[in-house]
Amino acid sequence: MAEEELEVAGNEPGWTSEVDVGTADAAWLLEDGARRVAKFTRLAGAEAKVQEDGKVQLVGGEVGDGLGSRAWAEEVLQALCALRTGRCVTILRPLGDKATSSPSVSVVEVPSEDAKGYVMGKGGERLLKLSEEVGDAIAVLVEEKSAAAAESAEKEEVANEEDAAVKVGDLMEALYQGGKRWFEVRIESVTDEKVKVKWTYDEDVPEEELLLTDLRRKEEMQDAAPKKKEPARQALEVGAAVEGLYSNGKWFEAHVTAVLDGKVRVKWTYDDAVPESELTLADVKGKPTVEIDKVFIYGDDRARMTMELKILNFVEMKVKDFVASKPRVSDDCEGNGFSVIPLLNDGELKAKVIGKKGSVRLKIAKACGSELEYIGNLAYIVGTQAERARTAAILELIQTVPTGDLDSVPEVLEAMASLVTVHPEALPVVMGKQRATLNSMEDETGTMCFWKNNPVTESQTPEVELALTVGMTVEGEFESKKKGVEWFEATVLEIKHGEDGKHTVKVEWTYDPDEKSELPDSDVRKMLTVAEHKKREQLEAMASAKSLVILGPQRMRALAELRVMGLVEDKCPGTYASFAPIADDSGFVTEASTLADEEQKGIPEHRRKTIGAASNCIIEPVGDTLYLAGSFAERALAQEYLKWSTMEKPSVQNTEARDDIDVLVVTKDKLVNLTPRALGQVEEETETVAFFAADTPGGDSRLVVCGADEAKRASAVAKLVQLQEAPQEQDTKKRKWEDWGDGGKDWSKADGASKELQSAPPKKTKVLVFSSEDEERRRKRAERFGPRP
Repeated sequence: MAEEELEVAGNEPGWTSEVDVGTADAAWLLEDGARRVAKFTRLAGAEAKVQEDGKVQLVGGEVGDGLGSRAWAEEVLQALCALRTGRCVTILRPLGDKATSSPSVSVVEVPSEDAKGYVMGKGGERLLKLSEEVGDAIAVLVEEKSAAAAESAEKEEVANEEDAAVKVGDLMEALYQGGKRWFEVRIESVTDEKVKVKWTYDEDVPEEELLLTDLRRKEEMQDAAPKKKEPARQALEVGAAVEGLYSNGKWFEAHVTAVLDGKVRVKWTYDDAVPESELTLADVKGKPTVEIDKVFIYGDDRARMTMELKILNFVEMKVKDFVASKPRVSDDCEGNGFSVIPLLNDGELKAKVIGKKGSVRLKIAKACGSELEYIGNLAYIVGTQAERARTAAILELIQTVPTGDLDSVPEVLEAMASLVTVHPEALPVVMGKQRATLNSMEDETGTMCFWKNNPVTESQTPEVELALTVGMTVEGEFESKKKGVEWFEATVLEIKHGEDGKHTVKVEWTYDPDEKSELPDSDVRKMLTVAEHKKREQLEAMASAKSLVILGPQRMRALAELRVMGLVEDKCPGTYASFAPIADDSGFVTEASTLADEEQKGIPEHRRKTIGAASNCIIEPVGDTLYLAGSFAERALAQEYLKWSTMEKPSVQNTEARDDIDVLVVTKDKLVNLTPRALGQVEEETETVAFFAADTPGGDSRLVVCGADEAKRASAVAKLVQLQEAPQEQDTKKRKWEDWGDGGKDWSKADGASKELQSAPPKKTKVLVFSSEDEERRRKRAERFGPRP
């Protein structure tokens, strides 16, 4: 990468510089709308104008916190371009200026032989993909040199080139007449590309002119011979890992505890009970040192930490204990940082916190907004202090609550928890087979769920005040060995008052007037109306219900909460009949749709989802009611879009003054391609809502495109314009006989039909008859899941 220094200083705002990155790197930077150039600007604090000839004009901004300077911008540009092919970058720094001192660079050590290739990927593909996924961060392999070392290396390279030059009188080797054997020659004369040589094995052989490429130095053959390289070993110092020769003649791992005169005292690592030993220097050898390369990570704090965590995990996967044996210290700060937490019982339940294909790990991280990896038996967590604390709390719950039933929600998780009471009969529906339904909902919403037992409160006690009188019809408790406690209708015959304030009631059982019993008044209760009886059953059921604790971000919790309520309400109608959240404009809340019941029933599921995506509002059915969750603006848009969807051609006014609507005027001859199916496909692809509003006075049609996201609306309009201008497709579909003009005609009654055809009895028509309950059940299913295929 060539550089050209301009006049303006590199640490003053407004400095300029020109860097030649080459045409290939320039084209790569300009791909996808120059998104990589925008990324460079965010990371470097400088503007970049990339030209197709490979020149990049850099313009500095405000210089501060290491960002914005010329040196920093050029270093970031060099690193970004190196990502394309995975090449190693040489960073030149003044003596004493280390990359680790920069707030915008992290350094990760990678074992050269065992892990570098895996971390890099083929041609640097893995680091490139990781840099694209993480966001505002890039990671490259770096060779760091001081300016003095670079100057010395350059001089050495020049000297080597001079030594390598072919000179008259040099003894070299050449292939004789294009054969396979090399013979010694003496250089007689040298030109730009050719030399004249004399074969030394026979002075009578005439001189010969050869190409420089046909020669080699004699020592090259010796250098080419394979040499066994002795690995570098750790120095014998206190704390060093070594191998010692034990008394049985075998070598074992140990740590140096003291260095004596001509001897070394070591502690054997294979068994703590074995006492220390003093060994001679000949019986001790330092363990081979691991050659390492460095990966530099540029970016903001969170992105750098996330990428560092991913790379550390890659390294540990290839070189076990390289990272886990030297765990980093947890950060004690409110902002972004690392927390390193050991898994319980030395990772006994590690598989449980990982989950199938890492599903549990991903759900924990998504619910808490953190990054999570397991390195050895340690949990490495990246995030703010609150995010790290929540992640650690959920990890502890999973490892300490094997059944998943909580007694209480930990205080640190209360702010990210919602509780939904689930009817006992609906528990299997919410769970699904082997928790499949709940797992699927967690994956879709990015939440985690635990069960919590509900304590019975007085408000849940289904007691109705009772004043007993003779002749009153009541319910009496009867207990049998087979069926346990049951309640049966009875008539009060006599009330006996005891001295201790307790009463007994003599009753006659309705199912058998000849059978009479005396019951304590606590075993007698009022005979309820149908409505009262239903309410009592609900209260009794809810007293034994469980609460589902949903953990995650507020929006995702609201979605999961409504999904669960919908499942419960389908199984046990009326469970949430009293659910009436109060909506206001204070923030993210849930409210019921303002549509009439019949209007809500007429909105199919796919339309509801389209409107939810366009308005960025959660819309979910609970029983026959649609509930909306979002901010005040999101809910307002969703309510309006839902209302319009119930109209054949809504009248939309003041579209010019709204920032959520674009209008496309379509002439009559362009309507043919804009079918409902085509509009639906555009809606799904762009997350917008499109419909024809009332026609304009001139007879043209107004196609209204709605959505909170301006870019998505623009994309939808572009697709619709392209669609209406496309040539009409020919109908090549094979038609059935009845699709043609006379397809529905009864040919047996036609003139000229044969007598046999005319006299044939009419075909019987099968009519399926359903009860009103079946029809209602089918209607609800169609609304929720769509028509059967």
